[in-house]
Amino acid sequence: MKSIARHEIDSALAYQMVGHAIELARQQQLEVCAVVCDPRGHLVALARTDNVMAPAIQFAIDKAWTSANFSISTVGLYERIAPKPPVALGFANRERVLFFPGGLPIFEGDVCIGGMGVSGAKDQEDIDLATATIEKFGLSVEKPA
Repeated sequence: MKSIARHEIDSALAYQMVGHAIELARQQQLEVCAVVCDPRGHLVALARTDNVMAPAIQFAIDKAWTSANFSISTVGLYERIAPKPPVALGFANRERVLFFPGGLPIFEGDVCIGGMGVSGAKDQEDIDLATATIEKFGLSVEKPA
């Protein structure tokens, strides 16, 4: 019988990543939630600032889930499907799929090992926090060309 090895983010790294994102947010006086999930969208680590608005927590979870499962940023997924109304409508009706900015896949080489979602700040701030965190740990938000 052939076994299939999985390549995914481990919990130690995921906790370091959400901790780093929260530290960056605090330095910028932002209130956010940061989440890392595995490539199937299962929650691995979550951290938040003390005064983040409650909806941002679930938004961060869903952003991470979306980007991990589709191996693309939440914005990139929206841009890909927006010109196709029937597809966009189908996606819009799916539980957990979220197109809000701030969800990014986590790539190690050409393998998506998870997803990161940051929510609670302005759109570009969420994206910037997630991108800076992923890249800080030598990972990428895109599959290499």
